[in-house]
Amino acid sequence: MKRIVLVVLLMLLIYNVNAQIEVKDGSFNKIPNFVMDDKDNHLDGNGKPMALIKITTENVSSEDRAKFFFKGNRATEFDVVPKIGELYVYLTAEDATFIEIKHPDYGKCTFEIKETLQDFSGYEMVIVCDYKPEVDELPKHNYLLV
Repeated sequence: MKRIVLVVLLMLLIYNVNAQIEVKDGSFNKIPNFVMDDKDNHLDGNGKPMALIKITTENVSSEDRAKFFFKGNRATEFDVVPKIGELYVYLTAEDATFIEIKHPDYGKCTFEIKETLQDFSGYEMVIVCDYKPEVDELPKHNYLLV
C-alpha cells in the first residue's frame, strides 16, 4: 500500500497539473458602439444570433494561437476565425455561460461569463500564457586540444 501511495505522489510531482494559460483579469469587456455588419452569416445551427469575442494573446506565437480550442455548454456553438494577431470567436449569445479554453501544450482554463451576452455584439478578451521555454545553457569555456 505504501508503494502505491509513493508511486502516485511521484507521478503527481512529475506531471505538471497547473494550466499555463489564463484569462487576464479585467480584460473581458464589451466593445462600445460595435456593429456586426454581416449578421446573416453569424447565426448558429438553430438560427439564434451569435456574439463576437475578439481574443488577443500575450506570450503566444501565431502557430500556437492557431491550436486553441474553445468549448462551452451544450447549447453554445462556436465558430473560430483566425486573424492576424488575434482570434475571432463567434458564439451563441444567449446560451453562453462559460468558455473552456484548451491548448495541447499549455493546458486549459475556464472562464465564467457572468452576464448574458447581447445578440450581434462585440467583446474583447486577453489570454496570457505563462509558459517559459527552458534555455539550453551553452558551455562557459570551450577548449581546443591539439
